[in-house]
Amino acid sequence: MSYFSSDFTLGILGGGQLGKMLLYETRKWDIATKVMDPSPEAPSRLASNAFVVGDLMDYQTVLDFGKEVDLLTIEIENVNADALADLENEGVQVFPSASTLRVIQNKARQKLFYRDSGIPTAPFNRFAYTSEIIDSLDNGGLSVEYVLCPARIPDAVAEKARNVALKVSEKLGHVGLLAVELFQTEEDEILVNEVAPRPHNSGHYSIEGSFTNQFEQHLRAILGLPLGKTDSKVAAVMVNLVGAENHKGPVHYQGIGDILELPGVTPHIYGKKMTRPFRKMGHVTIVDPSIETARERAALVKKRIEVISKKKTK
Repeated sequence: MSYFSSDFTLGILGGGQLGKMLLYETRKWDIATKVMDPSPEAPSRLASNAFVVGDLMDYQTVLDFGKEVDLLTIEIENVNADALADLENEGVQVFPSASTLRVIQNKARQKLFYRDSGIPTAPFNRFAYTSEIIDSLDNGGLSVEYVLCPARIPDAVAEKARNVALKVSEKLGHVGLLAVELFQTEEDEILVNEVAPRPHNSGHYSIEGSFTNQFEQHLRAILGLPLGKTDSKVAAVMVNLVGAENHKGPVHYQGIGDILELPGVTPHIYGKKMTRPFRKMGHVTIVDPSIETARERAALVKKRIEVISKKKTK
């Protein structure tokens, strides 16, 4: 099948920042897209060939949308898996598959899948009622501070991590990009925490840092095209831009001009007009031949830029 400058249409469920960045790649290759998101202000609304507002968890809405495209993918897991299964039965290609999504959508089912598949994972408990969960758990706004590539770990540990991640993908029978979140213990054991069957925040560094970024690689995989080289061109550090505490309203990126003065710095703004505390609003990638230099520069970026609202709230 010809995907480029043709009548082929790729459907994307979810129109957030991940969808927006996936559209950078479809635009590059002139692949027609149709996106659905519940928000009329979703970041993907401008870059897609067609954009519709719809409930991603509504069976009929997802079914009808899927019948209008040639291949369906996601940028968020919270979609109606029953509709995807029925679309598959009707001959629509869906990646990731409905069976994969059903495993991943439920955290308990996901953990049991790891255990039953012989995949190392951290000990876990299942709770029937939320009241059973320890009240002292911290529910604050937590986010990854930095993502560094290459990771500062021994080659043997990196190889072990790759092998565990590959096993997860093989057991799921997954097609497309799979983000695998791993823990490294003090004894250098590798444990799987959770996965996401789509491009992921942790892979944003690849846009500037890798020969093939995560979004292009996802497209290559789901379209059955040859996979691209994933080696790093340069060391990269990614810094999240999240809404500052006590700020809610129209967004203002204070200090963005200052960070643009730094070499190797590229900000990505997601297109969300309204900020709120800890909301993901963008990220900044810092590249340099030296990972240590990139890391030092990332610390300067974090100090100089702040995501605030034009009017501070109490």
